[in-house]
Amino acid sequence: MKNLLFVLIGIATACSSQAQVSGNSTWNENNRFKMNATYENRSFAAPVNQTQINQGMLSQQWNFGDSKKGQQGTYSDANNTNLTIQVLKNAEPTGYTAIFHMNQAGEKIVELDSKLTKRVRKFVTMGKDIGLNPENFYVDMIALVPIFRKEKKLFSSAYIEVPKGFEMQKNIHIRYDKPEQLDRLFTIAAQCEIYDLIKVEYHYDSTHFAKNQMRKAAISILNERMKSFKELKVNLDTCYRIVSENTYQVDPVDQYVNYQPMAVSAISDDNIEETAKRPNRSTLFHNRISGNSFDAVINPNPLEPSIQMVYTMNVSFTRKIPINIINNNTVKTKMMIITPNGGITERWVD
Repeated sequence: MKNLLFVLIGIATACSSQAQVSGNSTWNENNRFKMNATYENRSFAAPVNQTQINQGMLSQQWNFGDSKKGQQGTYSDANNTNLTIQVLKNAEPTGYTAIFHMNQAGEKIVELDSKLTKRVRKFVTMGKDIGLNPENFYVDMIALVPIFRKEKKLFSSAYIEVPKGFEMQKNIHIRYDKPEQLDRLFTIAAQCEIYDLIKVEYHYDSTHFAKNQMRKAAISILNERMKSFKELKVNLDTCYRIVSENTYQVDPVDQYVNYQPMAVSAISDDNIEETAKRPNRSTLFHNRISGNSFDAVINPNPLEPSIQMVYTMNVSFTRKIPINIINNNTVKTKMMIITPNGGITERWVD
């Protein structure tokens, strides 16, 4: 029994470790989308709920609505009725933050720091042309890495590492309000010898208002369903209720999936065979959560990638079952009985 217990503990530990590892993410240079193996092997559809997120049970299909089939709606038995209502809101971002990476190598720290500073100043100055002030830029120091070269020792076949210089790495954060400013930022960054866009963060400053809006929509739908139950002679107004709710949001960066284009452009020598001319590459497209299986969708047709908020309300109704009281009390009568000997006895009879 002890051996079996140790085996079960080992299995549980291994599963927990695997779940933690699968949650790690890395950002590919020069790409604002998550492209590591974890994100490539799964679709970017939103998980069903926070419980499944914590347990690592992510949906393996694109369409969020399909993953909800069989879970949304009404469940009822002899004593309980459960109503689940889901609302989706496509919220337009109110702000963005782009993070670029840059590095500079040199023999002296003062020299390479000066070169990086000039590139940053040029970037900030050119940002004024697209409406960005110096307050919209922030430089984040990342690392100062020494660079070595191998040299052969005199009268020996062994090599030693000799300091050659240093490499300084910095990230620059740019805050902007309009999505079209990112296109101009790419052009400006290239002119400043900055090419790696790490990621773009999306911000929404009305989360509280959005949650209240989705909650009101869910309550309205709940009242309509309760009215429909009354038409079926099922009154839920007098039932004991337990209400639970869950909200979470999915950023656009998590909704990009790989796509193999049918038509690709290539420039090559005419002498090369046609099969060798065609490059094998893939691209990305934004695949938002589908609103097909939601009870209500707020802003159902956004043009640009939006922050998608999911609100779930679950109401459990417990009906009062009438109790039939059985009275087991019996009435007994006291009788006086005269015996043949002339005596008197008492006896209780039903």
